Amino acid sequence: MLFRVEQEQDDSFLNLKLEGWVSPKADVHNWLTVVKGLEKELRKLTYEASISLGFKKFIVDVDLRSSGIKLGKKSYLKTNIVLEQKDKIDIDRLLGYYNYFFESNCHFEMTPEK
Repeated sequence: MLFRVEQEQDDSFLNLKLEGWVSPKADVHNWLTVVKGLEKELRKLTYEASISLGFKKFIVDVDLRSSGIKLGKKSYLKTNIVLEQKDKIDIDRLLGYYNYFFESNCHFEMTPEK
């Protein structure tokens, strides 16, 4: 797994916290645009997962400070995802979506530890 996972689940909600360290693969002039794009792509992925895994609503919150991103330096990434469940969600399958997303990201390499 490319990130640390904390999860809380009850009958109607699943709260996932995905945390890890990212290091840029190349230098980019405007990291704010890249971080906003990362958040947008995570929302899109979560929407697509909602169709196949059957959850109703979701919230995706990404915390990555664009001002501190530099080549050769790791930055802390924290993602909080809250899902409203219709039925119990297959968490391993859902984490597989996110693992693939971070594994194939063209801007960052992600690791669970600094």
